[in-house]
Amino acid sequence: MKEISKQIKKSPEKTTTLPYIEGDKLEIGITSYGDFMGELPHYHTQAYEYQYIISGKTEYLDVETGELYTFQKGDFYVTPPGME
Repeated sequence: MKEISKQIKKSPEKTTTLPYIEGDKLEIGITSYGDFMGELPHYHTQAYEYQYIISGKTEYLDVETGELYTFQKGDFYVTPPGME
């Protein structure tokens, strides 16, 4: 855990995915994006995805409804298993 804390403090301004903690049904990680980036649609079969925005903002596109959500510093949202 100390090593992860050191890497968080040293993480550069570009996109960085730090080592994460992974269990059978749990994955904990931190990702930092410097410039806009997108991820391909994906889903998790068993795990919920919890997001807390520490700084900046992000957008989430619900591919089923086409609705676009914007989240910014201080926001928290949950994506349940099976939702793409």
